[in-house]
Amino acid sequence: MLFAEDDPDDRMLLEIALAKLGMRNYFIAHDGVEAIEYLQGAGKFSDKLQYPTPSGLILDVNMPRM
Repeated sequence: MLFAEDDPDDRMLLEIALAKLGMRNYFIAHDGVEAIEYLQGAGKFSDKLQYPTPSGLILDVNMPRM
């Protein structure tokens, strides 16, 4: 699962909720550009074993840098 959330407080709450759900395989992008890079496998996300294609995507409506 890929989440895109720019607010640090919201990211923290999201991580707490995901931990309570027992979810381990997710990545939280800090902005829209990082989310796109993840999906494209660009730069640091080129290792698909470490950064697999997500089964779902949840975006913050107001993303910086997009």
